Formats: sequence, C-alpha cells, structure tokens
Amino acid sequence: MRLHSQKGFTLLELLIAITLLALVSVILVGAVRLGMSSVDRAEAKVEEIQRLRGLYMNMKRQITSLVPSTMHREGKRYAWFSGDSRHLTFQSTLSIWGQKEGLFEVTYRVEEGPQGLQLVEEERLPGEEEGLSVVVLDGIDEAAFSFFDRDYQWTQDFTEPRDFPLLVSLYIRRGEDVKNLIFPVYARPLIVHNPPKIEGDNIFDALKEFIQ
Repeated sequence: MRLHSQKGFTLLELLIAITLLALVSVILVGAVRLGMSSVDRAEAKVEEIQRLRGLYMNMKRQITSLVPSTMHREGKRYAWFSGDSRHLTFQSTLSIWGQKEGLFEVTYRVEEGPQGLQLVEEERLPGEEEGLSVVVLDGIDEAAFSFFDRDYQWTQDFTEPRDFPLLVSLYIRRGEDVKNLIFPVYARPLIVHNPPKIEGDNIFDALKEFIQ
C-alpha cells in the first residue's frame, strides 16, 4: 500500500492570510484616497490662484484705462468717479467681456451671495438703465475697497467731487488667505491741488504700511 503526502493550508492559516490581505487593502485604499484628496486640494489651490490672477489683471486693465470724464449736476462739473468700502464706479474704455466698444460705466460692488460675500462686476454704456452684471469672485469672508488720495492718506470713503484717487485697493479674505490687490489710477484731477510737502518716501512708506 502506497501512502500519499498531502500538503495544504489549515483554517487558521487561511484566516490569517485573509486578515492580512484585508489590512493591506485598507492601507492601499487609504493611501489612494489621501493621494486623490491632495491632488484635489492642489488643483483647487491652483484654480483659486488663477481666478485671483485673472481678477487682478482684468481690474488692472480697466482701472488703468479709466477715463477722467465728468458729469454735470446742479450746474457744476463733477468727476465721474465714486467709491466707498463696498463699491467702486468709474468710466473706462475697456470691457473685460469684449462684447461692445465705446465708453463704459464700470461698477465693482461687494454684496451678499449664497456662499458668503461676492464681488460683482457690472458694465453699461452711459445712459443705459441696465448693463451686463457678472459675479467675478464668490465665497469671500471679507472684502473692502480703499483709496489712496492726493493727501497721501488711505480712506474707505472717497468723497472728493472733482478728483480721482492715486491708488485703489481691494482687500479680500477667504479663510486664512488674505490678499491686497492694488491698482494705480492714471487720471489728473479736475482742480489744481497743493499737495503736502513730501519728506523722504512718505508715499511709499504709507503704501508699505498698508500692505503689511
């Protein structure tokens, strides 16, 4: 009679192997999910940077194309410019949508939206009651405009009726991410100013202090 030797796994060995395989699978799935989450966060960060860069470039092009035009009210001539912490209105030759040509009244305003504050851009031809209005940035926690006047002071309420600011700033906070977007204004005042005496780099010091 011949005896055959049979080799195989015991039930305990199979259970150990299955347990180890399950643990390895859980680790691999967690690593894949973590990698995908990191990729998603990186893509979202890149997209956010691109949106802010696009917003900055569009606003810079429009504000640097500001036309120092005027309006008549009660027999007096006023600069076609107004601004406070929540809005900015001026005339520009540049439409960021490129749908029309001419002189546009451009307004940027901060308003409540479904995901927090949002920044809205509106364009219309002078005399039009309604123009094109588009949300250019949303999900904002804080936002405010500021203006650097010819007295070399920052203010959030520009009230000079016959003048334009030297700089416009847009402060944006989304979570812990804070941005100060600053735009130069190339427009002469409608009246002659007697600016204060500048000692050293006061205008640059004021700007540096504001940015910090």
